[in-house]
Amino acid sequence: ATFKEAQKASFRSRTWLREKFESVMNRDKRKTNPQEAQKTLDDEKNSRSGLQNAMEIISSALLESSQSPPKEDIETAVDNLYLLLEASHSTSIHITTAVIGFLHKPSNVEVLRRVKEEVTGLKKFTYETEREEMPITQGCVMETMRLAPVVASVLYQYPKGIKLQVGRYSLSGPGVVLLDSGSNYMDPNLFPEPEKFLPERWIPGHKYYASARARQAFNPFGFGSHLCMGYKLAYLNIKATIYSILTRKIEVELAEPMVVQRNLFPSFIVRNGLRLRFKENANQRLKAS
Repeated sequence: ATFKEAQKASFRSRTWLREKFESVMNRDKRKTNPQEAQKTLDDEKNSRSGLQNAMEIISSALLESSQSPPKEDIETAVDNLYLLLEASHSTSIHITTAVIGFLHKPSNVEVLRRVKEEVTGLKKFTYETEREEMPITQGCVMETMRLAPVVASVLYQYPKGIKLQVGRYSLSGPGVVLLDSGSNYMDPNLFPEPEKFLPERWIPGHKYYASARARQAFNPFGFGSHLCMGYKLAYLNIKATIYSILTRKIEVELAEPMVVQRNLFPSFIVRNGLRLRFKENANQRLKAS
């Protein structure tokens, strides 16, 4: 029964994505008409952001080659958008769980107070406020990914005829290497007092702000051609959830200590999930999310 329900949910998500994507494509097609193009530009000026999202980028690429892309190309685009959605969702769940856990550890009570103050001070949660007005929350997310990274390594395949120089070792292709960035996250030479939860490491100008070398070593979503396409969506999902929890008339407590353990590959997970206790707090301001 659970599997069938998951299939139905997957079908609903794909249907919604297809309809939304077709709507974006139809809008982009109208841009070829001068009057419709001006109307579209006016609509975009009044929208929440002038930035292109994944649907708009893929739509523009398809329409560059043909005003009527083959059905199979559209289905491939929808498949990739669905993969982007699913990957971001699963990553978001793991990271959000760990963030909530770290924030509610007794040693981080002052950090939690500052995050609550930040999120309740927002007039409204939007894409713009998420990027520009939540530096402490962003720092907490990044510090969580340092202490409990979901993906702390990248596989790199090098073909025959290629030599890979790693320190004093020279490797001849074909071969595969595992680039373990997670080990750097606990290196005291890069991150002083690495066991401490310090969101200030990621706030420019702060005395604990991570060095350029440390920031370069921090790759929680991969790097280069291996960079996760959905990392911005993941950040949005994580911070939206934190905002939603911390601005309601509830108090959250850890029902039992959070345990972060190393997984099979260089990644870390919250063992056995996160058990929380919720109770009503009439003094906390309720905000619409």
